[in-house]
Amino acid sequence: MTDHTTRLKNAAPLIASHLGVDWGVLTVTADAEDPGVVLIGNPKGQAVALHISTYDTREGRLIAEGRLPDAPNDVNRDEVSTSSITTGCIGMAPGKLGKPQQVAGEIQRRLLPTLRAAHEMWIARVAEARGKEKRRQAAAALIATVDGITGPTRNHPSARNHPRALLLAWDGKDRLPNHTRRPTSHCVPTIRVTADANGDAETVMLEMRNLSAEAARAAVAAAIAASTSTSSNTSRSPLEIP
Repeated sequence: MTDHTTRLKNAAPLIASHLGVDWGVLTVTADAEDPGVVLIGNPKGQAVALHISTYDTREGRLIAEGRLPDAPNDVNRDEVSTSSITTGCIGMAPGKLGKPQQVAGEIQRRLLPTLRAAHEMWIARVAEARGKEKRRQAAAALIATVDGITGPTRNHPSARNHPRALLLAWDGKDRLPNHTRRPTSHCVPTIRVTADANGDAETVMLEMRNLSAEAARAAVAAAIAASTSTSSNTSRSPLEIP
């Protein structure tokens, strides 16, 4: 451990204390951060990573970089993207480690306004992701009440389309069980449901194959009638979420 790193670890609790009574040094696992990085943060989830950078400078620079929390477990992490959120990054002379109050002042003045704004954006994205998940869960739960349908199961995260959707399925009986046919010529009716959501409403896709003409007409008529009824009632959201 370098002298600068030792001084940083010793100064970090004092720097945190000057940022406020709710700030402190955060414990991280050994494989989560570089050993030379110290994290300070508050219970709101706002954190600042402190480290000494020796890139392109002989004496080094004390770097303070804003950090956002990981996405909570009740949301899909790929729906809480932080790549476009600027959290702030400032540098100062490493000699300031001997004056932790000044370091805290620099962080307070130059970094925290950016970090706080970024944290508000992060909170909004988490709320939006939670809304999406509630809508897709509610849609899937409603469809699952149909007798004979299986699911819902979560789509595979690596799926190209709708990686976080909920999937349901139904397979009927062969309409011509004794008919000789090629492997590509089937008469087994199937229904596949992809229940997903965007920021405003549930978005359900149906794939129906090998239906009889009567069943297809009934399905199309029911879908059109339900959609027309929903769209004409503007006071009702597409699917109420408790």
